[in-house]
Amino acid sequence: MTQWQQIEEKLAVVDLDPHRLACGCAVKIDLRRVVYPALRAARVDLERLGVRLNPREDADILPRSEGFTFERHVFPFEASAVRPLPPGDHRAVTVTSAYRVGDPQVLADRWRGTYASLLKNGATLHVGKGHTIEAYSPDDEFVHFDVYKPQGKARPGWQVVNNDTNQLIDPTRELERPEQTEVALSNALNDLFSLGAVEQIKVFPFYAAPSEGLAKRIAENIAAYCQKHGFELVEQPPISGSTLLIGATVFGTSSRQLPTFYEQLEEGDLILVHRAFGDLAPINVLIESMVMNGAPLEGLDLDQAEIGRRVDERIDIMRRPNVEVGHLIQQLSPATDETFDPKRHLKATGDLSGPGIDVFRELAELCGRDVTLSKIPLAEEQLVRYASANYLLPNGTSGTHGALMMVPAPEVIERAKTALEGLGHAPHVIGRIGKAGGTFSVPPQAKAYLSDWPDAYQIRDV
Repeated sequence: MTQWQQIEEKLAVVDLDPHRLACGCAVKIDLRRVVYPALRAARVDLERLGVRLNPREDADILPRSEGFTFERHVFPFEASAVRPLPPGDHRAVTVTSAYRVGDPQVLADRWRGTYASLLKNGATLHVGKGHTIEAYSPDDEFVHFDVYKPQGKARPGWQVVNNDTNQLIDPTRELERPEQTEVALSNALNDLFSLGAVEQIKVFPFYAAPSEGLAKRIAENIAAYCQKHGFELVEQPPISGSTLLIGATVFGTSSRQLPTFYEQLEEGDLILVHRAFGDLAPINVLIESMVMNGAPLEGLDLDQAEIGRRVDERIDIMRRPNVEVGHLIQQLSPATDETFDPKRHLKATGDLSGPGIDVFRELAELCGRDVTLSKIPLAEEQLVRYASANYLLPNGTSGTHGALMMVPAPEVIERAKTALEGLGHAPHVIGRIGKAGGTFSVPPQAKAYLSDWPDAYQIRDV
């Protein structure tokens, strides 16, 4: 029996097939080819129904208050199953789980029907953050809304809300292992910390498991993680007893302004990442090695034991929340009563987790300026190259709970870099902001890191 067959047998006990499980952020349906075109196709109709869609930012941002209300709604992903919201204005983060939807128009049509049913009693809905993930099976399609509303007196600062949901991080290890849960929760929190929202962290688990025993272990792992890091846990029941999902809707606040000063970006600003990235490639190479029963992989001079050791290193990093980096980002942001100063404050930040370097293309579109990367620091370049060359994943620079990026003026870059080094990280200055234009350029070696090369990327020798 091969090593992979042993994993298949273990997962079969809980009616799961490892070939249909996605590692980390690979569970997301393709953004460029499916999700974004579907949103463009449906946007006008959704707005007519009373839906307001946030810009593509890392998380939902709203004014800070004493507290908030919270309600969770999970429906089958079909219009007839959706119960309407009561009249009034509502705000939510949402997850859509759809099975093998490759046609943007099909997804757009299903969203139209869902939201028409949800808002048919005259409600309006501000969608602060949305995810679209691949359902494990047709029976596991759903649409989810966590609806929240500020409550009590206004407070200085901002409230930030996010949801991220994965299936697992590594199918080669037991599903009940704490790191499967810890990576998923750290990934959800990363979008908060990228904005400096490190205060009053509340975690509303969003998970599913195909057995009661596994659901209990995931819940225990969530509780242990929150206790360890000082986050407030608001317990929630599993949303399903058939599929596997691990994630959370998370809330955090910042008593300072947030680093979203995109209009301040100008030629010469620098791009800093707090560590190397590309964390999913080693896991995919390890899976390939197990499928081959440990036989040497052509073109790779690492045996399975060494690949496994490197996977362990990446997961050990991914399971730890980037809360200290979030505190630094907050410190480099203006106080609520302070004027932004480009010589002291960050202009923009972001999370590289799912999109990898594609986050910089989105930054170029957002700010309307050229963005050029001069290098791409990868934690395991050899494994990323192998994974991309053998089509094990489309984007070797992607990860789960990935690196955080910061974009300041040159006067701030050394201060941020030194602070990150003091926290034990190995930061890299990887690029710069250019003139008005909105193009995205990468160095030539980038082609070796992506088996699915986007038309929007330009090669530039730097």
